[in-house]
Amino acid sequence: MSNTCHTNRQCSHAIEENARILNKVCYPKAMEQELPCSKDMNLNNLFSECLCCIEIPMRDAIESRRYDLVRSNLRSKYGRNDPNEEIPFQNVYMTGLEFSIYNCDWRMAVLFFVQSADPSYNCFDGTIIEVKSKSYSNIDDLHDFDGDNQEPSAQIEYFTHPFFEEQRKNSKQKKVTDAPIPGFPGLHCLLDQSKMESTETYCTLWLMQKCYEPCLPLATSHNIDQTRSCLIQLGAAIVWDNIFVRKVHWILNCINRVGRPEKSSMNKRSIPNEIARHILGYILDDLLFDTICDALLYISDCSIDASCKRIKSF
Repeated sequence: MSNTCHTNRQCSHAIEENARILNKVCYPKAMEQELPCSKDMNLNNLFSECLCCIEIPMRDAIESRRYDLVRSNLRSKYGRNDPNEEIPFQNVYMTGLEFSIYNCDWRMAVLFFVQSADPSYNCFDGTIIEVKSKSYSNIDDLHDFDGDNQEPSAQIEYFTHPFFEEQRKNSKQKKVTDAPIPGFPGLHCLLDQSKMESTETYCTLWLMQKCYEPCLPLATSHNIDQTRSCLIQLGAAIVWDNIFVRKVHWILNCINRVGRPEKSSMNKRSIPNEIARHILGYILDDLLFDTICDALLYISDCSIDASCKRIKSF
């Protein structure tokens, strides 16, 4: 009887501990809160109930760099989260893709891109709002202020993103001053070279742009070298070796076998180098494009795996 009671106490303690961890995982910035647990409640049922009732806002998941939660939100069967939706962050209105580039979070940028985020829906117009108020948490809170409730100490200042403004000045086309810059030019405006991981973010932008706007011929000498350099910089060299290099070797061997004469044949001519070069060049465009796409998927999966491992370490 004593052994049974001891086992029940251990199970109850395990359930409470896992509930505490789940709460901490879902709210990484918040203080730990105790969740009510019944001794006869099954652990799986507890987790299911907690996951069903807890909804993590996309803004919180992005700012916390919770790649697993962001992908879960984007893949939700309820369709509540559009990868191109405008999100009110603390100081700016941006899409998730824009905010990722803005903060040099290149892993998050790749995640949004492979989940169908489109830079043509850029919404950032260069305006940065600085508000000094205790009750202010994001840009939407500004709409809550009115003549009766506005805090006397609240100070609102408007700034223009310097890189965004410089891009507009150097642009040959005349644009409306308060209009977002669509496409990858708008994303490049947000890239701050002084921030950490700006090099990785630039490599990410380059790869995404080649995947989004493939300009043929894609497999030029420069693009091949740049792709290899970017994949190494982003830790995806294994994709380069296993997909591009291995398949190129296989194609060369096939061309060589086709041009190799049979032993019984007196014809010792092989495929001319010019024809072999055209065959390889025709295939390399598709091969390089597939390598870039597979590399972006690989980076996204690795980011989510790393996020899950970090959560398990709680």
